[in-house]
Amino acid sequence: MEGLWNRSWIWALMILIQIHGYKCCLEKERMGLLEFKRFLRSNNEDADRLLPSWVDDEESDCCYWERVVCNSTTGTVTQLSLNNIRQIEFYHRVYGLAPPEKTWFLNVSLFHPFEELESLDLSENWFADSLEDQALKS
Repeated sequence: MEGLWNRSWIWALMILIQIHGYKCCLEKERMGLLEFKRFLRSNNEDADRLLPSWVDDEESDCCYWERVVCNSTTGTVTQLSLNNIRQIEFYHRVYGLAPPEKTWFLNVSLFHPFEELESLDLSENWFADSLEDQALKS
């Protein structure tokens, strides 16, 4: 009887977690990703079109956002694929447009919240330089 009770308790707990959801995304990393989205907006990019799943609500788990990969055990962000976030290659290929005249200066401190980041792809974004060159090199 006790074994049946324990199994029932485990099933009930699993169902509750499924119903209410389990947030595995760390809050400081979720806020860091949203800060990067604000950085896009501040550079006149359509951040909502580029990163539609990156929403600022309590229910959204950043581990399920596009361009983000998390460690399935710890919930920490391990990979960010932010390549061609400006869609420059698309506009160049489709419309024959030259690279933008306005280049960005990347603020590397945007990535400080991601302590377990193993891979960061920023290719094809036409960054002019970084504001924290030493942090980028380290």
